Amino acid sequence: MLAVARCLKGRDAPDPAEQYGHCWKTARQISRWRLSTAAGEDRAWALGTLAELEMLAVVYGGETYRAEKAVKRIDRYCGEMIDICGPRGFPVQSTARQFHRYAHVWRRDEWVDLARAALTALESGPGMDPCPSLA
Repeated sequence: MLAVARCLKGRDAPDPAEQYGHCWKTARQISRWRLSTAAGEDRAWALGTLAELEMLAVVYGGETYRAEKAVKRIDRYCGEMIDICGPRGFPVQSTARQFHRYAHVWRRDEWVDLARAALTALESGPGMDPCPSLA
C-alpha cells in the first residue's frame, strides 16, 4: 500500500508522507516486534519487510531520514537474510524480486539507489542469478 500510494501520487494529490506516514511508522514497529521473536525463515521474512520499509523511509521517514544509515540498515537486513536461509532461499529470492520491481518497474528517483543497494546485497551471494525471472 505504501509503495502504491507513492507511485500513484499525482500533481494535485496530498503528500504521501502526510497521508500515510503513520501507516509506515506502524508497519515498521510491528515488523521490529516480529523480528524480536522470530526465528528461521520467519526471521528472514521479517528482515525482508524491514529492508523494504527502510527503503520507503525516503518517502515516509520525514526529517529523521538519512540515506547513508538507510543503506547500512538495508545491507545488514539483506545480509542476515542470506545468513539465515542462504542466497537461494525463497525469502531472499522473493525479496530480490520485490526490490527489482522497485528499481525497474516502479522506479522512482527517490528510492532507486536504495533498491539497487538491496539488490547488490541480495545478489552478492555465491551462485546468485540477478532476478532471472524478471531479467
